[in-house]
Amino acid sequence: MRRLVTVLLAIAAAGATHAQPAAPSPQEARQQALAENALITEVNAATDPAAKKALLLKLIALSPRLRYQVSLGGLDMAAGDYAGALADYDAAIARWNGPHATPDPDAADGAAQAELAYSGRASALAKLKRLPEALAAYAKTTEVAPQSATAWFNVCAMAYNQGEVKQSLAACDRAIALNPGRADAYFIKGSLLVGDATADKDGKPHAPPGALESLHKYLELAPAGAHASDVREMLAYFEKP
Repeated sequence: MRRLVTVLLAIAAAGATHAQPAAPSPQEARQQALAENALITEVNAATDPAAKKALLLKLIALSPRLRYQVSLGGLDMAAGDYAGALADYDAAIARWNGPHATPDPDAADGAAQAELAYSGRASALAKLKRLPEALAAYAKTTEVAPQSATAWFNVCAMAYNQGEVKQSLAACDRAIALNPGRADAYFIKGSLLVGDATADKDGKPHAPPGALESLHKYLELAPAGAHASDVREMLAYFEKP
């Protein structure tokens, strides 16, 4: 009994060598920092999406910080411009790991922003209904951030919604190992496993190992969750006297 219930989801390239620009003088660096901080203040204060986007573009032109490019992608996603968001995230990825990659001043934060860029790209592809590409993009995110439970859960959910059972189960297990408190990962795993249920000679159904345990764990973590009624129905089917 396989029940696929829609679950909401959360690129390396070789580089050429280029001459690096001369480092700015202390005075130039200070002036740029002041200009950058002033623009950040304006971006944060802006309430009109078009004005905020224009300011973000000025900020990106001024500074190569990856988080600004990622923020632009988020702004276009929120506005429903998924094609624009895809271009934004592709630009962020190129900034991070492309043939003309720009060193990010926020090196310590760069990896986290790169994960957001890759996962944002996958989300934009999903919104554009380019689902096989979205699944491949989510899988790529797990290469960029192999210890991210969210990255693995996104693969778990997207593969589940596309009927890729083996890939989904493997990703669910990885997501659960990294974050045992993620209720929806147990729901997906249990739902997929009960698809391989069998029946004895009297017609009584038997779920495969791990299926009912996963469903019970979902209810333990999310007794009023979005899938609670489906889970209770599945458990009642298998656990009836």
